[in-house]
Amino acid sequence: MRKRFMHRDFLLAEKDEVVPARYHRLVVDAYAGEKRVISLRGAHHNDPIEGQRWLI
Repeated sequence: MRKRFMHRDFLLAEKDEVVPARYHRLVVDAYAGEKRVISLRGAHHNDPIEGQRWLI
């Protein structure tokens, strides 16, 4: 059986105090499919994502 991967977007909160950045990177790097990483500048783990405020 052939593996199929879907495109994934990963949102990474720059100041995440729950999940350290090195773990974010491990998950992103482990995903073999097409991906886009969106860094949320100044965002903490539970900050709401609204509009363009966080996007780098």
